[in-house]
Amino acid sequence: QVGASCPCTRRGNRGGMRSLEPAFSAALRRLPGGCFAKMPRSQAMSAVPPQTSLTNMCTYFHPWPKHRSMFIIYGSRRASSTSPMEESASKVGDMEISNSFNLESIYGGGMNAAATNGAEGQTGGEKRKAAAPAKPLGLGGVRRRFERGQKLSMVTAYDFPSGRFARQAGVELVLVGDSLGNCRLGLSDTVGVTMEDMLRATQAVRRGVDATGNATSPKPLVIGDMPFGSYLTMEDALRNAAAFRVAGADVVKLEGGGHLAPVVKALTNAGIAVMSHIGLEPQRALLQGGFRLQGTSAASAMDIIADAKELNGAGAVLLVVEMVPEEVGTAVQASVSCPVIGIGAGGKVAGQVLVCDDMLGMHGRPPSFAKMFVDVGRASTEAYENYVKEVRSGQFPGDKYSRHMPAEELQKLQQLLPQVQLQDTVQESADSPVVNGHTASSSRSQSTSGSFGFELLQGRLLPVQRHSAGVRLAGLAGARGISQAAGTSTGTRTEPQRL
Repeated sequence: QVGASCPCTRRGNRGGMRSLEPAFSAALRRLPGGCFAKMPRSQAMSAVPPQTSLTNMCTYFHPWPKHRSMFIIYGSRRASSTSPMEESASKVGDMEISNSFNLESIYGGGMNAAATNGAEGQTGGEKRKAAAPAKPLGLGGVRRRFERGQKLSMVTAYDFPSGRFARQAGVELVLVGDSLGNCRLGLSDTVGVTMEDMLRATQAVRRGVDATGNATSPKPLVIGDMPFGSYLTMEDALRNAAAFRVAGADVVKLEGGGHLAPVVKALTNAGIAVMSHIGLEPQRALLQGGFRLQGTSAASAMDIIADAKELNGAGAVLLVVEMVPEEVGTAVQASVSCPVIGIGAGGKVAGQVLVCDDMLGMHGRPPSFAKMFVDVGRASTEAYENYVKEVRSGQFPGDKYSRHMPAEELQKLQQLLPQVQLQDTVQESADSPVVNGHTASSSRSQSTSGSFGFELLQGRLLPVQRHSAGVRLAGLAGARGISQAAGTSTGTRTEPQRL
């Protein structure tokens, strides 16, 4: 988004013309289909700046050329044969627009700064290549893959890591689903998910999708799932859908049949792309008889097909069909012109969607229509159990995951804290210091046996190493007090073993 510098003027008190600072901020936005349009940056602004000239006002009612829009938004010249700064005028549709604004004021350093952004230390074409952003797939890319017969993949994501994993895998569609309630918030269903929950999750997923890492595939579309109660009225639908767009969603998803066609049409007219969800609707599962297969009779199947046609006619660019027989999924795809994404709807639709937690086995056995590709849940449980065991036994962190002070600094610290035994924490080396007849290495090797814990000794909570013989051996305390404590437990006076 860039502020539009409109050539606005007004007549002074004495009839002269004096310049007026731009009081209106415009933004270039990508619309469904891949085209660009110039529109107000905020809904609080008027549709066009009231003081602008007629020539500039016309730029709000014509599509902007893709190459020029890409340059202004991303700072890349790869799609433009001539520099906008070198042209005195440019064509937008059939209207000629004065190109008097200064791109250096936008980029804070001109085209050179935009070309070298993120490419320090490189020259020539390497700078432009390194500065070029990853190309979004967009609705146009999804449509082209669908028309070529390529199957589309969609997966849910709820946070930064899951969004990043989805991007690296090359999926086309990432759904920030209201299943966030079941999978992350511990809710029994999706009804309790709020707009605040969904917007925060959408922002995190967008950051994960934008974090390219090693990904070479185009950025997928991010779809925001509008939660229960967020589109009960037309005003609510428009306001909350706009909030999803601001949070980073490219498309919003609504659950419901043909009765939502007016809402879909209104959102589409407002420039917000819509994915519709039919078949089993989790937000209305109670009215549908629970989480069960839908469309099992010819009459109910025709109702689902009619809903799909009506929603597609209202402007829905994508459809989700959940838990229907494969034959019904096939009929729905044949009845509409947009891609149909199935979940438990057979393999004869345009694509598939799975909840990422079901795919990863995060919560045990997934639903019957979902495949568990890896048992992350079991692996995670084993990892937690191993961690607890190693902490309790003293095996972790050990020398491998511990860091030690330099010997000289450790000696200084020991002099400042004579009551604390620190000398045997020095890293193993050939010249390990000898303390009470034991080297640092031998002290550590002896301390690995037995169990580790804490005890209250002389009014202080101190770490204690319990050996198999029952002797408590402690460190980080005065040697005299520990010796007495150890001698009391065994009936004899024992030299303390330091940790």
